[in-house]
Amino acid sequence: MFTWSEMPDPLPTPAHRRWVMFVVPCLVAVIVYYLGHHVAAGVLLAVGITVGIGTLSSVGFARAFERMAAFLSLSLGTGLRWVLLAPFYLLFMTPMALFNRLWAHDPLQLGLDKTKETYWSTPPKSSGYDRPY
Repeated sequence: MFTWSEMPDPLPTPAHRRWVMFVVPCLVAVIVYYLGHHVAAGVLLAVGITVGIGTLSSVGFARAFERMAAFLSLSLGTGLRWVLLAPFYLLFMTPMALFNRLWAHDPLQLGLDKTKETYWSTPPKSSGYDRPY
């Protein structure tokens, strides 16, 4: 066992993952080239070859590239959450909530009824399965 201050070094990036880091950008560059975007394909191919050679030749470079990719994906996920979900909330959820308040719709029955003496409700009859454990 180890404590959190004595964390072991992470395992090196497996060779097949390093090959994926080399092949995928090159395949994307080929697809972009056939779609007619020759300059973008050249840039992608150059970046793919640079990253591929770096990851295949150095495990440390592969580890650093994976950390950078993880940071980038986390940042993009956070940004897209605000860009996509915030307008959805403002455009759909807010009007729906206002509509429910205007028409006094109370699906959870949270409102007070002054004519009732108690809010106790009898629980439903058991199906015979009272003790699951």
